[in-house]
Amino acid sequence: KLKKSLAFLMSLLIILSCTGIYAFAEENEEHIHNEQTVISDDGKCEYTYCDNALVKNFEQKQDNSYADILLTKKLYPESKHNYDNYTMQNFAFSYPGAVKLTITFSSQTKTEQDYDIIYINDINNRSVGSYSGDELAGKTITVDGSAFRIRLTTDRSKTFYGFSIDKIEATVSLNSYQYENTREDIVSYPIMPGTVHSYNNNADESYTYIDADASSLSLYFSDKTRTEQNYDFITIYDYAGNTVGRYSGTELAGRSVSVEGPSATIRLTSDHSQTYYGYELNNITSVKKDRAEDVRQYPASAHPYAYNSDDTASYTYPDENVKALKVTFSNKCMTEQNYDIITVRNADGSLAGKYSGDELAGRTVIVDGNSFSVKITSDRSKQFYGYAVTEVTPVTDDAGTYPESPHPYTNRASDTYHYESKNENAKALRVKFSNDTYTEKDYDIISVYDANGKLVGNYSGHQLSCETITIPTPSFDIKFKTDHSKTYYGFSIASIIEVTDDAAPEKTVAYPESNHNYENYADQDYSYACTDPLVKSLKLKFSAKTKTEKDYDIITITDSQGKTVGKYSGDELAGKTVSVQGSSFNINFRTDRSKSFYGFSIDDITAVYDTDDFKKEELEHNYVKVIDRDASIYRDGTVVYACTNCGDTYNEYSSSYPAIGDLIITLSDDEYIYNGNTHYPRVSVKTKHGTSFIEGSDYDVKYSGNGKNIGYYYAEITLKNEYIGKSIMQYSVMPKNISGFKVKPVLGGFSVYWDAQTNEVDGYDIEYSSYSDFRTYETINESQSYYYAQRVSNLYRNKTYYVRMHSYKRGNNGALIYSNYTPVTSVTTGDCLYINTRAAEASYEYDNVTKEIFGYSYQGRPLEAYIITPANGRYRNTIVLNFAIHGFEGESYRDGRYLVEEGNSVVEYFARNPGDLKNMRLVVIPCLNPDGVISGTNELYTGSSSFGRNTANHVDLNRDFNSFRGQESRAMRSLLQKYNPDVFCDFHGWLNTTLGTPKMCDIFSDTLGLSRKQANHYGSSSGYMIGYVHDTYGAAVALVEYRNSSISHTRTINAICKAINYYN
Repeated sequence: KLKKSLAFLMSLLIILSCTGIYAFAEENEEHIHNEQTVISDDGKCEYTYCDNALVKNFEQKQDNSYADILLTKKLYPESKHNYDNYTMQNFAFSYPGAVKLTITFSSQTKTEQDYDIIYINDINNRSVGSYSGDELAGKTITVDGSAFRIRLTTDRSKTFYGFSIDKIEATVSLNSYQYENTREDIVSYPIMPGTVHSYNNNADESYTYIDADASSLSLYFSDKTRTEQNYDFITIYDYAGNTVGRYSGTELAGRSVSVEGPSATIRLTSDHSQTYYGYELNNITSVKKDRAEDVRQYPASAHPYAYNSDDTASYTYPDENVKALKVTFSNKCMTEQNYDIITVRNADGSLAGKYSGDELAGRTVIVDGNSFSVKITSDRSKQFYGYAVTEVTPVTDDAGTYPESPHPYTNRASDTYHYESKNENAKALRVKFSNDTYTEKDYDIISVYDANGKLVGNYSGHQLSCETITIPTPSFDIKFKTDHSKTYYGFSIASIIEVTDDAAPEKTVAYPESNHNYENYADQDYSYACTDPLVKSLKLKFSAKTKTEKDYDIITITDSQGKTVGKYSGDELAGKTVSVQGSSFNINFRTDRSKSFYGFSIDDITAVYDTDDFKKEELEHNYVKVIDRDASIYRDGTVVYACTNCGDTYNEYSSSYPAIGDLIITLSDDEYIYNGNTHYPRVSVKTKHGTSFIEGSDYDVKYSGNGKNIGYYYAEITLKNEYIGKSIMQYSVMPKNISGFKVKPVLGGFSVYWDAQTNEVDGYDIEYSSYSDFRTYETINESQSYYYAQRVSNLYRNKTYYVRMHSYKRGNNGALIYSNYTPVTSVTTGDCLYINTRAAEASYEYDNVTKEIFGYSYQGRPLEAYIITPANGRYRNTIVLNFAIHGFEGESYRDGRYLVEEGNSVVEYFARNPGDLKNMRLVVIPCLNPDGVISGTNELYTGSSSFGRNTANHVDLNRDFNSFRGQESRAMRSLLQKYNPDVFCDFHGWLNTTLGTPKMCDIFSDTLGLSRKQANHYGSSSGYMIGYVHDTYGAAVALVEYRNSSISHTRTINAICKAINYYN
């Protein structure tokens, strides 16, 4: 009994010791208060306490003394303002050693009541509460433990501020909070980010993990982690918002990723096709800051900076031997564009760069020397964040640094970077680019040249990310040219491997290699030669990544004599070894204008040496018969001969008397295509040793039916004389193959066209699949033989399908007989911004209308232009029409939609009536501000809440064509540069007037019945788009303000046609 009681008491003590019992020290009346304020060495927290009580508590080694620590605000979780529709954001916040966390939300915190929800969970993932509307505004929430999680989920309708936090206080045990650096370096936490399994289509989920006391984090992903390869991505960002890596497929499965700083954000984005497991983390470990380390104060302005600032901050790195510094600025950096200037200078005072607006946000600037200065000058108007330096990294490599662009790079750049190996024996270089390397696809181009000025390759987008290219010289140049629209990371080089002349002769270092992905419409030759004279042949081992478009993009290999070794496409060369005679070879790579894939690369080239130096003396053979067995009806006759000198043998056979089952019977053809003629295939009968039988003497043939009409027929073969048996062979006459087969995309589907067949056809089957091998597919039956088209709808938009079809007819025995399939054709279903549906339908229906996406809005919606050419396809001039630059025009809620509808109607009209274009090409933008039209909330002209008339980034686009702060206006600028307008019209509402070129004002005011004209008024200084177009291109322009939203479509078309006739 005593043992049981003791065991029970011990268990009770263990349970109590593991349970969070939090008590606060009561005020001790016996001592005098001596309040002290302490700031931790890492600068992240401060608290006020009674020094006498603290000393006493330490002396008594009590476990119930606590202090409240106010944590630094820059690490607080915070949603986007306003948050996005249909999103899910997760934030995990941790402060090790805390027994509870007290969170005070800002008074601005607000979501859509009952629909957009903020969930709060504690360290054990237990619910603390769920909130919507303004339930959290100014509210304080207490969470037990050292961590909490906040999850924001939103629907597709209204958006509001979201949430931000004014204060987080951590309650910690004073006895457990160490002043010396004695805590463990690595600490793990139970809150693990992860998606649902499988994740959802069209997902955009982010999970931000924050450890307020960490210098870096290590994320350990589950080996189940998987997304759709190349379509669904997991992107990891560090504390400063820089991209750590972008992954798809199984690239993160079982892998760990290190992230510098106290927080990491994991974002999952998916398309609308296949979904997989997603991701989950097995563990997160954080490396704690060394409290004894020298915490350097990097330069920073006040936030926001003051009016009339003229302040300079300097920084000197302690090591005088560094040759340069990499200075990384906060992604919050912002000043008034073109007015408030940040100037960065090198150690010698020379200029490193001048910046304004958000040009320094997240950028890394390289300065010469071991010191630099930053100066901010401002005027008396607007104030913004200013600047802050987040990291300074020394460059000490005496051999020179690898070439590297600014991050992000600038617009209109045309820079050349040179690298030269200092190793005299270097013969070639294998250059590996960093994972971050990324430019605007097809517009910002990285060109690599060898030492002889020969182009190695042109690259854009993600093509160089983590890629290694071989340069056959010891030096190279990189030319980086950018346009004037989007900018991204640029490029940096992770490593350069020098390959020297010591390499074996059979492994010449510069193996032929195409660009990845290769270019369309290419015709490139690659040569390779091994200098060793003893080489007889070469074995080429191609990379497993090797892939081209099947049957269209062809790799042709020829040997040293010009003889073709083989032609390959698709993945026929992937991982394959090809033998080539001689010591050299050539590869020709020819591509068409459609898809592009990886291309090819060679992993290894092995030389085969000529060893045919010895000849063997041949012996004379003396063959004698050793076995002689006669043939019978069931057995072949066999005679075996053996050589008495060397033992070699050979056999002679005589055929048995065959039965029908022992013979090989074939038809000359077992499938015929109907052509109105009779079909009787020839019959071949042979023994298994190849002896042919003769029709008439050895066998007779009898055919069923006339062999003409579609159906199944039979040939009856009967053996004669000493041969035994009868066999029946089937053949068929099939419907004609389908001609004129083609597939065109439509919105959310595709249309199939073919030449109708009215004779010997009962109907058609159209089959389509998401897989090129048709492992699964859907069938649409068309039972009317005279039909020649079929539309397939309600499919995923912007998704690739594979299509084939055949005809069928019920044959002479009642069975369905099918024609051969058409070649498989791939088609990508149509997609568009839903408010442009009518214009998009016209682009898919009419061959003279093309839809072009020329950019994206701030919230990620496509900016669409519709290009319509005249009936004869020829044009001299171009007219550009823009609609809905404002989502709100002042008459009603989101009344910009009336302008969008008119823009769609204009596209429909000229698609059907291209003759009215005369010799003009027409470019129509139905909606330049889709965010304002679809999601806007107000008609405010300025301010951080202006969204509706203005873009989601609070930019009035028709006041932005002198500063181009909005990405929509920058995209429009690029479109105008591409099409170089001769006539331009911008449609607004509802001021009953026109502005611009006098003749244009006359045409549109008179035709539309508008009461005012403001000729020669262009608004250039105010940032009007017509002013920019008039000044830049010398075009005839008009800004049309309709009378009201009851727009007369007929009058609009008449006015446009008059402008076309006048300026044609």
